[in-house]
Amino acid sequence: ITLQRDCNLMPDDLPDLHRELRAAAAQLLKAGADCIHYFHAGPAIAAAVVGAEFANGARVLLYQHEGGSYRCFGPLRLP
Repeated sequence: ITLQRDCNLMPDDLPDLHRELRAAAAQLLKAGADCIHYFHAGPAIAAAVVGAEFANGARVLLYQHEGGSYRCFGPLRLP
C-alpha cells in the first residue's frame, strides 16, 4: 500500500491524510499484517500520525529518507 503526495503537506491536508491512512491501516490489519515497513520521506507530523494510527496495532519499522536512500530507524514504538 502506498500513500504518496506530490506536493508539500500543509496543515489543511492532515484530515485527508488521516482518512487515507486509517483506510490503509484497516486493510493491512484485516489482511493479518503483524509488521509494517514504513518508508518515510516528509515532515515529522506525517510520521506521528502513522505512529498514532498503529499505536495499538501492528509493529511499525520506520525507514527515514536520508541522502538519497532510506535508513532504518527501528520501531516507531518500543515493545
